Amino acid sequence: MNLWLSRVVQTQIAPTCDLSDQRLLFLPDRLFSIGVERQIISLNLRRNSLVLRPNNEIRTPPLGWLDDIHRLSSLRSLNIADNSLQSFPLAVTRLTSLTELVLSGNRIAEIPPQIGLLSSLCVLNLSNNWLMSLPMELAECSALSTLDLSFNRFEQIPDVMFSLKRLSLIQLAGNEVSSSSLHTLSGVHAHKLDLRRNALKRSIRLTSFIFDALCEVDVRDNASLSELDFSNLPTLQIVHCERIGLNNLQINGSSLRYLYADHNDLSQAIIMPIPIHLIVFCIPYNRLVSLPDWITDLPQVETISAHHNSIRRLPYRIFMNVASLKNLFLNDNDIERLPEVVENCSLEVLSLHNNHIEQLPLDLLRCAHKLRNLNVSNNRLSSLPVANPMVDLNRLQLLRAASNRLDESVIPTVVSCRRLRLLDLSYNQLRFFDDSCLMRLTALEEVNLSSNRLSSVSPAFGMLPNLQILRLHSNLITSIPDLSHSPSLFLIDISNNELENLNTDMCMAKTLKHLDLTYNAALRVDTNTIRPKKHGRLVSIVDVGSESTLGPFHFGFSETAGQRNKLCIRQIRPRNGNQFVFGMIDGGYNNEIPSLIVEKLDDYVQQKVIVGASSLKAALIRAHE
Repeated sequence: MNLWLSRVVQTQIAPTCDLSDQRLLFLPDRLFSIGVERQIISLNLRRNSLVLRPNNEIRTPPLGWLDDIHRLSSLRSLNIADNSLQSFPLAVTRLTSLTELVLSGNRIAEIPPQIGLLSSLCVLNLSNNWLMSLPMELAECSALSTLDLSFNRFEQIPDVMFSLKRLSLIQLAGNEVSSSSLHTLSGVHAHKLDLRRNALKRSIRLTSFIFDALCEVDVRDNASLSELDFSNLPTLQIVHCERIGLNNLQINGSSLRYLYADHNDLSQAIIMPIPIHLIVFCIPYNRLVSLPDWITDLPQVETISAHHNSIRRLPYRIFMNVASLKNLFLNDNDIERLPEVVENCSLEVLSLHNNHIEQLPLDLLRCAHKLRNLNVSNNRLSSLPVANPMVDLNRLQLLRAASNRLDESVIPTVVSCRRLRLLDLSYNQLRFFDDSCLMRLTALEEVNLSSNRLSSVSPAFGMLPNLQILRLHSNLITSIPDLSHSPSLFLIDISNNELENLNTDMCMAKTLKHLDLTYNAALRVDTNTIRPKKHGRLVSIVDVGSESTLGPFHFGFSETAGQRNKLCIRQIRPRNGNQFVFGMIDGGYNNEIPSLIVEKLDDYVQQKVIVGASSLKAALIRAHE
């Protein structure tokens, strides 16, 4: 019978055993059943509370301590991470078949020399401990190819790492390594150097004499590293140097493929020779006044990100024959003019918002056949370029051109972009927006025509099959067409207009969830008579024209990109029409929370609790109690 039971236990233990997050203090007895210890190859004990056998205890369980792990002699992979061991479990060194050992997150301060007994070890993870040094005996683990020492207390790269010939990655992120400790090295064969979040300061100069095969360097998020000189590293392919206060960057471009240098103080990046293999050039949040002219000669470049700089001019051929360039981010600069010639342009995303551009290239939409996302908001545009006469070549899906000087002359361009999903022409000078071809924009999901001079609304909006959000606030609209037949309308914002009479049934699309009527002073609507088309569905109607008693305050919705959880946000603003927000009520996914708070605030007003901005703040806090 005992033999039969042991066979049953063996069949229940798989070669890969996961016992993580089990709140274990001791190893389960079933791990040590007859024959089982010869079956388990991989054991995961992560995030438990395993303990070592105490030396001063006489009465202890005979089996189950972490010290007994050596009985599982067939183990090849062992994970004991996050057990708060505080010392290295010596029994592990008797598992001579181990190829992978994970001991991260255990507050271990010292690795014993016996670690060298694990001659088959290929992967050793010691991250997130208290280590300051490693024993030289670790060099006896000649098969070791991965050693993770991230987030410990090393002040220099341990010497033993240079004896591990198969080690291609130096992982020392989150330590206390200094710049001076790097300059004393020589003949390091590692392919990647990860020194994120260390104590590197002032300047670093790495040469091929120090790292003869280095392909990737990561020094981001160091304290104050003003100068990097990698000009003598011809094998370098990937550089991460974000957020370190750089003002001088020199890189050898022979093999460079990816450069990330955002949030620094760079006025230029010196890259020699020309990096003909470059794919990503990412250098936003710096002080560049121009892009390097050679950037248009790169045959493989796909992304140029140089937003939030001081760029005034662009290379003349930025829109010409750069066949691989897909993403160009140049927003938040000082650009006034763009190159005029557009030929063989493969751009898919073009971000130019927050500049001083007065005119886009005339052939931009006609020749950039792959352009899907165009953002030119907050410029000085008075027109948009003509779209391609071959409608199928207009692939634009997202068009943002808010805060310009555009008028109704842009309508032919808009209706030619049949794949549009989002259209934002808010804060412009449109007097009308209606065209017989609007019905062809069947993919349109969100339209924002707020803060224009519109006096009417196109009936086509009520028939677009995918339109979910229609924003028309802050216009001169006196009436709206029948939108009740819309199959998808979710939100209608017609606040701050000149509506006087409104049949709300014309707004009650079957999918409508939010209707904003605020700031229509002459409008009188009894929301109690509103009947949603779908039985049992609630519609949030906000009308301060006749129902709000909040004295000097109005209610409305906050701006949103269409995510449903953000549609449960109310804003409280002064009745005098200023645009700043006095209060914000965020209900997350629950639209009942803002409504309940509004009711409480209404009671406070009747009690004369709210008289100004300061008392509104106090009332908002009280309403959450």
